[in-house]
Amino acid sequence: MTIATVLSGLAATWGLVRGQIARLLEDLAKANDLIATLYTRLDQMESSDSVQKHQISVIASMLSPNQREQRARELEALQHKFEAVRRDTDVLLAAHNGSHPYVKPPVGCIDQ
Repeated sequence: MTIATVLSGLAATWGLVRGQIARLLEDLAKANDLIATLYTRLDQMESSDSVQKHQISVIASMLSPNQREQRARELEALQHKFEAVRRDTDVLLAAHNGSHPYVKPPVGCIDQ
């Protein structure tokens, strides 16, 4: 009788242990899913962060004093070239007085 009681107690305990193990396995699966989701979000954040760092470094190099000085020199050179072309154009325009007098065709021309 005591052996039967012990065996029935062990069977009941084994049933409870199996239930607890099943619940713990479900909790472990949920925790693994949550960790996988967190890793995915972390990867997305890291990639976004690296893109932003790269963009900031590009903007910083564009706004560096050396680059700004070089751009200012290029702009100044372009302005000088533009002014020179404008002066040359003004000279050419001044050579033409704007009137087109009639020029008689030469003798023997077909259009007479």
